[in-house]
This record gives sequence, C-alpha cells and structure tokens, in this order.
Amino acid sequence: MVIYIIALAAVLFFVGSTTALYYVLTGAISQRAFNPFIACAVLWSFIALVPDKIIWIAARFANYVYMTYPSLKIAAWDVGLALVFTIGLYLSYVIGLMIALGAAFTFFEKARQNKVTDDINE
Repeated sequence: MVIYIIALAAVLFFVGSTTALYYVLTGAISQRAFNPFIACAVLWSFIALVPDKIIWIAARFANYVYMTYPSLKIAAWDVGLALVFTIGLYLSYVIGLMIALGAAFTFFEKARQNKVTDDINE
C-alpha cells in the first residue's frame, strides 16, 4: 500500500508543477513577454523531461524506506515497486500530454486575443 502512495505523490507533484508552469507561461503571454511558440516549447520540454526525474527521486526515497525497514525485504516489494513506478511514469506522460494540448490551445488563443486588442486600440 505504501508503494501506491509513493507513485501517487510523484504523479501529483508532476501535475502540480506542470499546472504552475502553465499559469506562469499564460501570464507571460498575456503580458506579451513570451511568444506562444516559445511557451509551448518550454511546456512540452518540461513535460518530456521532468517525469523521469521525479520517478528517479521517488525511487531513491523508496530505496531508503526499503533499506531502513528490514521487514520489507521481500521479492514482491521490488516487483511491485517497479510496476507502480512504470504505471506512475506512464500516467504522468498521459496527464502531461492532456495538459500540454489544452495549454497549447490556450497559449495561441491568448496571443490571438492580444493581437485583436492591439488592432482595436490602433
């Protein structure tokens, strides 16, 4: 049961950090500090690179728990942990892809609204 909590925490941390980056980039596009193409590239790069690092950190924590508590030293721990980390990693990529597709639409919509506002003000 502890294994699922570790994987769920990794996925939730990824979703939270991706959402925070999304809001930062949306604000930057609204203030015309970023081009929507650059914002999409930053977000997609983040989504492509970060889940591996989060799972690596979670695996280090799980290894610490495994070594600290000798009662956990059974073969099922290793197999279950590998399975849950794989599921957590794939789930992170699926959720990240959904966030990125919605974010790309929003980035370009914000840029279009900014251009329309500039045309009206001229």
